[in-house]
Amino acid sequence: MSDGQHEVRRRNDVLTLSALITTLQSVERHYDIYEKLPDGALVWLDVVIGLENATLKLKEVAAQTQNEVCVMYIPDKTIIAAMNVPKI
Repeated sequence: MSDGQHEVRRRNDVLTLSALITTLQSVERHYDIYEKLPDGALVWLDVVIGLENATLKLKEVAAQTQNEVCVMYIPDKTIIAAMNVPKI
């Protein structure tokens, strides 16, 4: 192979490693748990590591309140799951 072909291969290996690192980091994301009060205010309750732990914590918190509770991924402000959501 020419030097140019080796360079492309090295770049592809780096991209593959980068994708692997991103995947591994997403497995261990930190999720924040919030409760929405009747006046609309959000109250931070906890942070947990991993989606499974976040789901378990959400169920635990939802069983202790009638208020809406949610799991949020803060870096992109995505609501991952919610419970006790009022019916519209």
